[in-house]
Amino acid sequence: LNTFFIPILPLYIFGFLLEIHHKGIFFQLFQSYGKTFGFMICLHIIMIFIIFLIAARGKMHTAIAYINNAIPSYITAFGTMSSTASIPV
Repeated sequence: LNTFFIPILPLYIFGFLLEIHHKGIFFQLFQSYGKTFGFMICLHIIMIFIIFLIAARGKMHTAIAYINNAIPSYITAFGTMSSTASIPV
């Protein structure tokens, strides 16, 4: 996974975005769901920070270290839209 699949994953996502742009629905989707998507991302980041801060027993430096350690699996889970990819988290 680390040597083949994960490095080419951004290419897959980029290809998917090119496909929906070519079909002409990218801007329609962005106008319809853009604000909702941005709001969900902000709430997700806040929730993750609170959970990791609780896990770090209120120590800000430790919580940030935990979050930095989990970022690759979050990006993978988000990019594939798969909860299976977030198992390492």
